[in-house]
Amino acid sequence: MEGKLSKRQTVYLPGSQSGMTVNITPYTLVKETLEEICTKLGIISQAEMEEYAMFALYEKGAQPGADNCIRLKKEEYIMDIITQMRLHQISCTLLFERICWYYPLHYDVISYDCTNMMYHQAIQLYLDGWLIALPPSGSKVPHKLTEDIIQIASLMWRIGTNDDEALHLDVCVEFVPDLVLTYKILSPTQIFDGMAKCLKHLDPMTSTELDFKIDVLDILRRWPMFGASFYKAKCQTEPKLGGKCILAVNRAGVHFLDSDSQKCVLSYPFTEVISTRKILTDTIEKLDFKVGNNRIQKIIQIETNQAGDIVHIIGQYIKVLNSCAKLSS
Repeated sequence: MEGKLSKRQTVYLPGSQSGMTVNITPYTLVKETLEEICTKLGIISQAEMEEYAMFALYEKGAQPGADNCIRLKKEEYIMDIITQMRLHQISCTLLFERICWYYPLHYDVISYDCTNMMYHQAIQLYLDGWLIALPPSGSKVPHKLTEDIIQIASLMWRIGTNDDEALHLDVCVEFVPDLVLTYKILSPTQIFDGMAKCLKHLDPMTSTELDFKIDVLDILRRWPMFGASFYKAKCQTEPKLGGKCILAVNRAGVHFLDSDSQKCVLSYPFTEVISTRKILTDTIEKLDFKVGNNRIQKIIQIETNQAGDIVHIIGQYIKVLNSCAKLSS
């Protein structure tokens, strides 16, 4: 009977066209499928499995006014989710992603699919401009930053092709975030010249596509905002933020960024995040952060439509940190 009720379900990973197939039954929990996928990817530590999550991506317009990408709770039954979507004639795709980036990147033990997934997650955030913090107005752009941007662009080019003759001025700009050009961090000519020089040292005969993807991750993981989840918000309780801001959460803690320059204005490690509290009203969703230490504490309140996701990601990081501390003791 159980065999007749089982179903082969595809779960998609960032950068994967075919996805990963798993067997599910009416009794299969999201937690069990997460663990199965992690094991296939070479992630065998229970503590590290906590860094991953599954999402349901609904077709746009299926639920007016609702978020079309929803994180699945670990105690939910996958078959129930799929069945409900079918009953309402809603197309739904299951996604698997890394949401916490506390543990190091174990290239030696994880599979190609896992490294590829992490590369595509990180590179999308990079190209969207989230990982770059602009220097203060009038300040010189750090040479290391422009060097890294050129190196990443060159590695991305090499991942896609070995034909360096196809590199042109109008093509090279596609391999850098838009804000690099908007804020004149680099000009198209500087990007082209830098890539042409850098590509001479990236030999496709001695390195593989995977090697180049690992090189990109190794550059980005040294950046302060690597692995962060970003949320647009408004804050009226903190004068330094001046209204609109960006909240970033990564292994280093909770960061409040300027909405224009993405420069970090306030930052709190998880040891100084005392509590979070959602406040729901008829029109606005608010989130209170109680931050500080034993001597000095304060409340920072933000307005956001992603309060639940923010509370969850902070909770996940704290859970991972506590698990890591127990393993070390």
